[in-house]
Amino acid sequence: MHVGQEYNMRVPRSREHKKTILDEQYNMLLNGYKFIIRGNIDGIECEKNRFQPIKFWTNGSNDCILEKTNCNEPGQVIHDEGSSKSDRTCRCDYTRGFAFVTRPKQDCFCNPSLEDCSCFMKTCSKFQVMTPDYNCIKANDWTGIFKCPVITTTM
Repeated sequence: MHVGQEYNMRVPRSREHKKTILDEQYNMLLNGYKFIIRGNIDGIECEKNRFQPIKFWTNGSNDCILEKTNCNEPGQVIHDEGSSKSDRTCRCDYTRGFAFVTRPKQDCFCNPSLEDCSCFMKTCSKFQVMTPDYNCIKANDWTGIFKCPVITTTM
C-alpha cells in the first residue's frame, strides 16, 4: 500500500466467511508475522504455539500457517521453544533413560520439521548412568563435561 492511497475494506457480514476482502492489492508480511486489522492492515508476531517460516500474503489467512511441534512423544522434551519464524526443537530425556532412535543432524537435539525425533528407552549396564550425550558410563566416571547440555527441568 502507498501512503495517502485509499483502500476499501469489505468484511463479510456472515460468520461463515472468515476472510477479509481487500479491493485493491494485497500486502506481504515478513515471515514470523500474521496480519490483523486495527484501523489498517498490520502485522503481529505469531502466537507462542504457531510459526510462519515464509513471507505471508495478507489475502491468505489471518493466522500463522504452521503449528509448533509439542515434543510430547514418549521420551521427548523441549530443547528450545523456537521463534515466530521457526519450530521448536526436541531432544530425548536422557535423565529418564531415553536416547534417539536415529542420531539427529545436531547430535544433541532434533528439528521435528526436518527429521525423525523418535526416542527409545536405552538400557545402561548395572552401575552405569546415561550422560547428556546419550552414552552409558560408570557413575564414577561422570566428569560433568559433555557436548550436549544438561537437562535442568523435565516435564
